[in-house]
Amino acid sequence: MAKEVYHKLLEVMQKRGGGFAGMDIPEFYEMAEALFTPEEAGINNAMPRGPFTAQSLAVANRGRT
Repeated sequence: MAKEVYHKLLEVMQKRGGGFAGMDIPEFYEMAEALFTPEEAGINNAMPRGPFTAQSLAVANRGRT
């Protein structure tokens, strides 16, 4: 399960774009696991693109765990 959250992290980063959108290579996953707990990666994955409030994030993700 934990590995899946890091694959989703890469997918989300690539959709958002930016200076570094990640690469599907073993080193990316090693780095992501060193920088983010599975819970932190999951929170990132739940965030919508663009501005949002904590309340709208909570409502949009109610019931997801």
